[in-house]
Amino acid sequence: MSQQAQVPQDMKPVVVPEARGTYLQAQPSERHGWVTLAGVWFMVAGLWNFFGGWAALVRKEYFNSAGLYQHLQAWGWAWLIIGALQVLTAFAILGRTQWGRWTGIVLAACSMLLWFFAIGAYPLWGLAVITLDAFILYGLCAHGEEFA
Repeated sequence: MSQQAQVPQDMKPVVVPEARGTYLQAQPSERHGWVTLAGVWFMVAGLWNFFGGWAALVRKEYFNSAGLYQHLQAWGWAWLIIGALQVLTAFAILGRTQWGRWTGIVLAACSMLLWFFAIGAYPLWGLAVITLDAFILYGLCAHGEEFA
């Protein structure tokens, strides 16, 4: 004896199209680690730049002034200002604000440029900050959908 399920007469079969070419998109509530990592690293890079600028202004003997740093006070102010702005912007990045993202992109690029010019005097330190800024730029540019 085979039993068949009784289907009501008012029910009609539904045709479901195939889901080819559709992709799942991240919901606004989902967060990727890259943006959080970029925000934290942005704060670290800002602190490095801030204290590097402070040292250039207060403790000039920390720097090799042979040729590259003829205007050490100007470099110190540039690092100090960029670093302070980076620390403030890091909070906006962690808060996922759009202005924080764009300010972060501009400041990370400026930081890379400043350290590129200083790489002759401190190659390892300069490469470390440039690499850090490159990862920050990736996190801010590649995952822009997370920002309000």
